[in-house]
Amino acid sequence: MGFKVFRDMSGNGVLPNLVVFTSLIDGYCKVGDMEVAFELYEEMGKSSLSPNVVTYTALIDGLCKKGMLGNADSLFAKMLKVGVELNSAVYTSIIDGQFKKGNVDDALKYLSGMHDQGISLDVAVYGAVISGLCNRGRLDRATEIKEDMMKSGLAPDRMIFTTLIDAYFKAGNLKAALNEYTELLAKGFEPDVVTLSTLIDGLCKHGHLNEAKNYFSKEKANEISYTVLIDGMCKEGNLSEVENICREMLEAGFVPDKYVYTSWIAELCKQGNLVEAFRLKNKMIQSGITPDLLTYSSLIFGLADKGFMIEAKQVFDDMLKRGITPDYAVYDILIRGYAKQDNEVAILCLHDEMRKRGLHTKVNMVEEEGNLWQTVYSDLHPINERKDAEIVNAINASVL
Repeated sequence: MGFKVFRDMSGNGVLPNLVVFTSLIDGYCKVGDMEVAFELYEEMGKSSLSPNVVTYTALIDGLCKKGMLGNADSLFAKMLKVGVELNSAVYTSIIDGQFKKGNVDDALKYLSGMHDQGISLDVAVYGAVISGLCNRGRLDRATEIKEDMMKSGLAPDRMIFTTLIDAYFKAGNLKAALNEYTELLAKGFEPDVVTLSTLIDGLCKHGHLNEAKNYFSKEKANEISYTVLIDGMCKEGNLSEVENICREMLEAGFVPDKYVYTSWIAELCKQGNLVEAFRLKNKMIQSGITPDLLTYSSLIFGLADKGFMIEAKQVFDDMLKRGITPDYAVYDILIRGYAKQDNEVAILCLHDEMRKRGLHTKVNMVEEEGNLWQTVYSDLHPINERKDAEIVNAINASVL
């Protein structure tokens, strides 16, 4: 639509000015259409208009969000070459982009460049740096940056505190995480749903469910708050309470997603309640939510653990028919189940399937406790650990 307006203006002899071009470029960058954004950028040159720092910032930010760091670096270099005056916004975009791509050293080089240019760091830049360092496991450096920030006279905002709370929880330092929360309150910030969800998730992950409940607020809760609380309750094995919270979640207008269902199903399978697990899986499908690898893995685990290998293989085959690609862990569940039944043929068939899928196995088969087959894999992760990892990446992207 915006590009059509531009064409209509040009066709009618009305020449767009710098503001119009920049607004259009910014709009297309925000929706990820970099091709049109750069067409407009080229049109600027043809119209003898020089892009300013706002124009370049929009383009660089768009490129970074698309992961096109090489192009962003080149455009940044061009800014310097043509003498465009830099500001903190353009540095924030490219620093954030470098961190998200995993280029910590490059991100810190741009940070040094800000100092060299005499550009003052603002809260947005500090936030991008602290978040980037935390996400890359550099919590020690992130805390140093926070200290530098405060020494410069700037106060961390709520998002910076929340980022550090999350990082400390992930590092296993509950005391430091709660200290950050105390400091957040002391600075006069009212905890929002993001901060509270982070606290609930972190405490639940470390087995402090009762304390986590104290941070749950119905008034501020959203679907993420309910999801992390339910996941924590499932891990505690308190499924009767899970039912009550799910009912409350629905009454509040939030619909349980696949993570809620999968956490619940996994715990039901762990407790051996397979009838209820499959009932919940059917309810999940009726709600329009498609079971994924984690859901199927949980069900297969529950069946295999009870020795129902025929049914476990049927669920596995159903998973394949639905186009879901198995991983090491689900094969390991099946193989261990067959090993308990000394089913050498079934194990060899699964090994062949794994090789065909490029899942190279490192297997030792020994006789142990009367079982002919005991399969030991390196580089395998238990199902619950894999489920946990998929549930955390989503909060940070959603909320952080």
